[in-house]
Amino acid sequence: SRRGRSTTIRSFNDPRLKRSRIGLEQILGADDADVPPARALAGRGLLRNIAWYRLRPNFIQPNDGDVLLRAVQHGDVDVAIAWGPVAGYYARKDPALELTPVSPQSEHSVAYAFDISMGVRPGDQNLSMKLDAFVMRRKSEIRGLLRSYGVPLMQPAAAAR
Repeated sequence: SRRGRSTTIRSFNDPRLKRSRIGLEQILGADDADVPPARALAGRGLLRNIAWYRLRPNFIQPNDGDVLLRAVQHGDVDVAIAWGPVAGYYARKDPALELTPVSPQSEHSVAYAFDISMGVRPGDQNLSMKLDAFVMRRKSEIRGLLRSYGVPLMQPAAAAR
């Protein structure tokens, strides 16, 4: 949302959403109802409030990751619901934007916050252990790098459960 306005929404249950224009990213190809925030908003009778923004109109043009946040800047929408790492990256570039993590972080079986993880090919325990050791050694540097890009840091999902 825009900083300093009374539209800072901290929950999908906020009654102000009923009077708000809500920007959501549209996924290519798949049924847009599968976008987790769309499910949450639909369950609250707010589908009419959604303004859809296609972030990747095609595979020829560059990714337009900030289209949703520009809609907030220009007042086309009151609030945008976006993936945290992308929203954080663009919001940190504009002090007029305020980033607010979603609460709760999950609803029914739908999660809104995810751990960042790495995977290795099956059976490569050696590489897995090396990566785990690297991440543990460089944990503070990794967190600092994520913060420098505006990635909102949440409690790890395993710890939250």
